[in-house]
Amino acid sequence: MTTALLQAIPSHVPAINRVDGIRPTMMELMNPLTGEVWLSVDQVTSADVAALAIDAPMVKYGPGVASMDLAWFDRSPGAAKDGALVEAAFGGRRFRLVAKAGRPKPLPGTIGIEMSVEKYHNAVFATGSQVEFLVSPEGQHFVEQVDALPGMPALGLPPGYSLRRVTLAQTWVVQLPRPVRVFFFMPQFRSFHGPVAEVPQGSIDPP
Repeated sequence: MTTALLQAIPSHVPAINRVDGIRPTMMELMNPLTGEVWLSVDQVTSADVAALAIDAPMVKYGPGVASMDLAWFDRSPGAAKDGALVEAAFGGRRFRLVAKAGRPKPLPGTIGIEMSVEKYHNAVFATGSQVEFLVSPEGQHFVEQVDALPGMPALGLPPGYSLRRVTLAQTWVVQLPRPVRVFFFMPQFRSFHGPVAEVPQGSIDPP
């Protein structure tokens, strides 16, 4: 990773708020009673996810591959101001509180859901990266945040939705809306967030 790319994350951002591995493989925990979403601090394998013992009502998701090259969170949901994320241990593994999900709505024609999520998320995509977008029937673009692991089946889309892939002409730093609309697809564990204010410059490729 180049120093220039790392400098896309502001220097004042605490270490616990950063996701600075190149497209790391992570897992999440969710409390369905509160909507709180906890992201692993360290990278995980499928075996790590399977072995993690957690108490009800928490559920685990993953592993999934981050689509961005770097990311950071300005604060945990519910915090009054920017600062270090709330951290906790589950099953002996470190997690940080990054989001609070609203009520999910099923997406017709696919195994997927849409929800509004409270989070303070910023993503960095390097020059030359292939960035995939979910495009709504109204033309709104939602940037991919979690990609599928190898071997997963092709993504089924709701009626009227499509995918668009852009190879970036320059590094793209995007602050996601607050709250953000999230489309989440299973079993691929892929997610798309937005809508983004504008699509970054680059070449348009077949999805």
